Amino acid sequence: MAQNFNPTTDGFAFVNYWTLDQATCDEIRDKLNQAVKTISNYLPLIPAFAPYRASIQNTLNTWVSKASTQGFGLCGGMAFAALDYFKAGRVLPSETGPTEKLSEPLRQYILNRMRDSFFFVQDGVMHNNLGRVLAWMAVEHLVPFGKHWLRSRSEAEFQKLQDLIAAHGAWPIALIGESKDPCMNHQVLAYKCASNDTQNFIYIYDMNHPGAGHMITLDFNGSILQGSSEFTGDTWTPLRCFFCEDYAPVIPPI
Repeated sequence: MAQNFNPTTDGFAFVNYWTLDQATCDEIRDKLNQAVKTISNYLPLIPAFAPYRASIQNTLNTWVSKASTQGFGLCGGMAFAALDYFKAGRVLPSETGPTEKLSEPLRQYILNRMRDSFFFVQDGVMHNNLGRVLAWMAVEHLVPFGKHWLRSRSEAEFQKLQDLIAAHGAWPIALIGESKDPCMNHQVLAYKCASNDTQNFIYIYDMNHPGAGHMITLDFNGSILQGSSEFTGDTWTPLRCFFCEDYAPVIPPI
């Protein structure tokens, strides 16, 4: 069993607040457009979904065209990068931010890992977290029984997450709320799971609230997932579904 990630020492000290130039915003939107074309791979292959599949891509194109890329953080890049350092057994850079004062190598590294958190190719296989986020958003909003299906899938992902954390000490997860803006969802690093008779809990390094670890509360007992965080105003709350992301480590360059 792997040693668990400690968000106080293994998470970046600075807040996930970035000013992105126009070229980066355009790149994010381009990746969203690319991901829309792949969503059929992540929609349930069951007859009940068939009537909705044709309209889903058109609706997602509209959502992507209105996505708030300028307000986009680099949460996925920070989650992937923090786990890279942890798995490599290396101490994080001592930079405390704010992000506009970070060294260029660190900023570029996190930006590159943000790209990987969207999708990456390993051994000839495409790993597409962004396509899955968009597909599950579509299921949530466009399919009448979609929230129920997502609750069941999220419960299965909770079991999967426990195994991944036991093996690796932490694992990145995608959190999907009720917004139709893809950029209002979130990526965090989960490092512990727990349960009692009525609720389940995921402990996370949340780069929007760095420092001590924080907790997501999950209730799978109803027809839809009831998920909440410790903070009011998080754009991904109430949480309606989540999944364990595809991730492959890289050796940090700095």
